[in-house]
Amino acid sequence: MSRAPEFPALLDTERAPEQDEFEITINRAVAATLCLPPPILEALEIVWRGFVASPPVTLGDTVALAKELAPFESPFVRMADSKSIAPIDMVVGDESLAGILQEAAEEVASLTRALVF
Repeated sequence: MSRAPEFPALLDTERAPEQDEFEITINRAVAATLCLPPPILEALEIVWRGFVASPPVTLGDTVALAKELAPFESPFVRMADSKSIAPIDMVVGDESLAGILQEAAEEVASLTRALVF
């Protein structure tokens, strides 16, 4: 990232399809260097490809779901921006996941205010 100004094309949002495959190849090389175990590599492949089963079935589905539900974007993932992934909002009981998350956020905010002196 510190050398990004030297290579402005790396930060372009316009991407050719072969760039996604190149990025996956780089991700695999980094994962191999880190000696990640095979189950983790399989989970990361699902995340890199951007396919999520609903409800989550595998570790990869769970990691991808967590990435989608995180309150901030990962600074390391650009491929997801170029693919169209359906918004995640499933029905849980009588409520939607979005509604549950909204209620939880309000409760956390309320607790945070109560704990601030």
